Amino acid sequence: MDINPGARRIAGNVRAAVLAHPAPLASIAQAADMAEVDLQSRLDGDADFTVNDLVRVGGFLRCPTAVFMEGATA
Repeated sequence: MDINPGARRIAGNVRAAVLAHPAPLASIAQAADMAEVDLQSRLDGDADFTVNDLVRVGGFLRCPTAVFMEGATA
C-alpha cells in the first residue's frame, strides 16, 4: 500500500512541532484525548491524523493547524 505523500508531510510537520515543544509525548497525547501509542502511530505515518487530531494537538502546542498542512498539497 502506498503512503499518501500529503499525509506523510502532515505527520512530519506535526512531528517537528512536537519535538520542538518541551512537553513529553504522553502529555501531548493526553491533551489531544488520545493514547500515546496512537499519537506515536500517527507521527510515524502508520495512521493518518484526523482534522480533530490536528486541532487538538495544535491547541496544546499553541500552533495553528495550518502549519501542519504546509507542503501537504501540490
